[in-house]
Amino acid sequence: DTIQYYSKAEYNEISIGDIIGEISYTPNIEDSIITIKLSDEFAESFSSLADISTTDEFKDFFHGTYVTSESDGGDGAILKYKLDTLSTINIYYHDAEGEYTFKVGTAISGNVRYNTFEHDYSNSSINLDEETNIQDSVAYIQGMSGLKVIVNFPFIEKLKDLGDIAINRAELIVNTAPSIYTYEDDFPAIDAITISGINADGETFLLPEYYSSAGYISVPYLDGSYKYDIAGYIRDLIEGDVDNCGLLLSINSSYSNMKRSVITTGNNSNRTRLVISYTKL
Repeated sequence: DTIQYYSKAEYNEISIGDIIGEISYTPNIEDSIITIKLSDEFAESFSSLADISTTDEFKDFFHGTYVTSESDGGDGAILKYKLDTLSTINIYYHDAEGEYTFKVGTAISGNVRYNTFEHDYSNSSINLDEETNIQDSVAYIQGMSGLKVIVNFPFIEKLKDLGDIAINRAELIVNTAPSIYTYEDDFPAIDAITISGINADGETFLLPEYYSSAGYISVPYLDGSYKYDIAGYIRDLIEGDVDNCGLLLSINSSYSNMKRSVITTGNNSNRTRLVISYTKL
């Protein structure tokens, strides 16, 4: 059987056993390794390994570990750890013939690992649990499976009034708010954001630009903005080939990326905008 876990999985969706280890420490970027002593009872559970001969049998015996943190009531921190070949669970044991170390690696092919996040927006100035027409001067794109932004083009069909035209370029310019409001000097903006179309069922789809000869690459952050040429998508909108339900702006690798960007909206003096260049036929 296959079980799928997502980054928004609830705590009670995961089967949690007894605590096998704890540590209290102050993060230091100079530290290369964090060592957590696990309980003797946990080590003793591996005494039956002599009866296990295959990888599948071991996975059936040992289902993995759940690592989480506890809030200390302060400002907190966001940390990211690299699960490479050096990240292991080491079981130290001995018998009459000598001392040994049994290692359980996290980077073994076929091993499953994922992050799960829970965001609390109860203190937000806007009620995010209800749909609202209120638009602030800024919007937020958040990592760790957090907030996303929908950009709508409510009057794009009016381009039909121009008659037959050829769309040469349709550049979506997504600007970020000034660093005085975003603290971008200390917390850099997202390196690149992903753009997807939204259909009438609320599902996302790839834009025509994805299939272009140049391929579809999330455009990087440069000089305070993200810029995308979405001419193919705008052509499809005008011709009615796709639903006009907006575009979804999200972060690359949201399940592991902790960055965020504060972008401007149509109510900002440096607004996010769509610039269309066309030729009348």
